[in-house]
Amino acid sequence: MITIEKAKELIQKQQVNSTLKSLAVKEALDYVLSENIYAVMDLPPFPQSAVDGYAACFDDVKEVNTFLPVRNEAAAGNTQYLTLERGTCIRIFTGAPVPEDANVVVMQEKTQTADGGIIIQEFPLRKEQNIRPIGDEIKKGEILLPKGLKLNPASIAVLLSQGILSVKVSEKPTIGILVTGTELVQPGNELKHGQIYESNSAAIENALKKFSYYVQNVSKADDDYTLLVKTLKTLFERNEIVIVSGGISVGDYDFTGKALKELGVEEIFYKVNQKPGKPVFFGKRGNTFVFGLPGNPAAALVCLYQYVIPLLAKIEGQSDAPFPIIYAASEEEIHVKDSRGHFLKAFLRNGRVCLLGKQGSHMLQSFATSNALIYLPAGKNEVKKGEIVEVHLV
Repeated sequence: MITIEKAKELIQKQQVNSTLKSLAVKEALDYVLSENIYAVMDLPPFPQSAVDGYAACFDDVKEVNTFLPVRNEAAAGNTQYLTLERGTCIRIFTGAPVPEDANVVVMQEKTQTADGGIIIQEFPLRKEQNIRPIGDEIKKGEILLPKGLKLNPASIAVLLSQGILSVKVSEKPTIGILVTGTELVQPGNELKHGQIYESNSAAIENALKKFSYYVQNVSKADDDYTLLVKTLKTLFERNEIVIVSGGISVGDYDFTGKALKELGVEEIFYKVNQKPGKPVFFGKRGNTFVFGLPGNPAAALVCLYQYVIPLLAKIEGQSDAPFPIIYAASEEEIHVKDSRGHFLKAFLRNGRVCLLGKQGSHMLQSFATSNALIYLPAGKNEVKKGEIVEVHLV
């Protein structure tokens, strides 16, 4: 059995192969850039008005209550090159190009209309006031977006603002899920004595989807060794990541470990000093990574968040950790019974965090209303009310 820290270290040490592809920017949301993107032009590409108002020459507005006649109008999208005549001003709108020879824009609210012109009531003004200079946001040749960035809606807009229509990204890893257990029945069917509805695959699949990873294959196998080996072999042939839920412990019907060994899966680690999720397995077969998650649903989700999703992010080349870690004050005293590292289902609000319901590894209801996990390192058995704790957002 290894520590949580060692398990995470082993995940990050793995050599991974990323498949790259070119993708239209409008379709690239939540993909990870495989190379730096450089600005192809200054932004803004021309001196731009930051407000609605009047463009003028600074030397013409050095006194309070200066009157200037309005001679023209510049709106956003105007493709004409306007030139300012000294002693006059041009009506201008936010985003419009600032006319040649104008070096100040007076806000509309700081003026008063009078006799075909305006009286400027703001004083003193300064040169370039309310004007966005060329390249104010970014200059041509600078890094626009860095390699390893997971593209969000603002990233998409930034790329399109530069006229960039396609980018090179990392392909999403292919993922297969296998749930095991003769007692499992698909929801919608009648339950017999001793049976329960299968929900782990839905929890795992939707947790992955939340982080923009999509499952290719979902399979189920009863506690039948031959069937388990056959199903696993098919999943290995089709996927880069295979997640097995259940059958990984030491019961008489826990066949997963034996099947993985028969199929040539190299064990990287098995069993981590944590609660929930102690009997978690991680291994590799050729270019396919294999996770054996506990059958208990809360434990399966904890292991998915702590180990599977970080590996997926590494395969994509993501530069930032997929889970933000913050520190917050506990709203209550916390006591745990053993010295393992603990992941406790919790809810974070306004910088404070509280435990949610029962914490058993088989209990999913409290996970359903949580947005965080409180992490207590191994040996940390007590937390005082108000004490700062490590919180993993999920």
